[in-house]
Amino acid sequence: MKSVPPFSFLQLLVFKEVVEAGGVHQAANSLFMAQPTVSKHLRELESQMGVGLFDRTSRPHRLTESGELLYQFCQQMELDIENFKNKLESLGKGHQGTISIGANTAPGNYFLPIICLNFKKIHPNVQFTIKVADSEDIYSMLLNNKLQFGVTTGQAMPPGLDAIHLLDEPLVAICRINHPLVGKETITLEELNQYPYVVGLQNSNVWRIVAEVWDSLGAYPKVLMQISHVEGLKKVVALSDGIAIIPYAAARDEIANGWLYPLPLNVEKFHTPFFLIKKTGVHLSRTSNNFINYVKEFVAEYSSSRNIDYFNITK
Repeated sequence: MKSVPPFSFLQLLVFKEVVEAGGVHQAANSLFMAQPTVSKHLRELESQMGVGLFDRTSRPHRLTESGELLYQFCQQMELDIENFKNKLESLGKGHQGTISIGANTAPGNYFLPIICLNFKKIHPNVQFTIKVADSEDIYSMLLNNKLQFGVTTGQAMPPGLDAIHLLDEPLVAICRINHPLVGKETITLEELNQYPYVVGLQNSNVWRIVAEVWDSLGAYPKVLMQISHVEGLKKVVALSDGIAIIPYAAARDEIANGWLYPLPLNVEKFHTPFFLIKKTGVHLSRTSNNFINYVKEFVAEYSSSRNIDYFNITK
């Protein structure tokens, strides 16, 4: 059972004013109360707390040790209330709050940290928590109100969630910079399939997309290694003849720095979609709505400035 504080907010207000005004009469005037009413609030406060707050043997009355302690509490309370009002005002304007997001590997590691960091430059008092997980776990956390947003491929999304399409991220075939395929102007999947693949989890959306292409060609390439984390996958590619097909964002820095090579595939363009997911019917704060609008603007700018040739990234 929760304990009830032995005082009311009004009693504390009266007590603080008596201390600062210098007496009951002065406090009654500033509070627009009758003097007996002020005295009654003080007596009830002392009775409920079980201590004396004033040394009434002195003139003017001085605070007892308990009274000093309570006065310090009142001062801190006043500061806390003012701070709370400022935060509430800031929250109403969309400048404050906490946003929790669950994301698949590619957006969670390569998109969202940049988006959230840039958003914080505009709204520095907004805090972010990003959890990288598979889609099934993200959907469960959203439905159980443990996350506000998810960023996933939208695959197998259950009822009770809404999805906003953000972008279609191209998939790129990567290899080490001295791989035998480097330098070719165009490469077919048949040529690519002469080499083993380094692949991610078989339940991932990227695996599904690539497997559909293989099935359409009746090709079933060799698998060198299966790795759940894309960073480990890229390291194996850099040290072997293995090929990997991953979202371009996951290989962007390595390609730009010359650590991995993007192979120019002569195949129909293929990509993985990303969606912003939220629970259906959940009221969003102004901060959350500001974030959604910022994400839309960011991905639109990212998609246009990326200017990727899906067929030949080396151009």
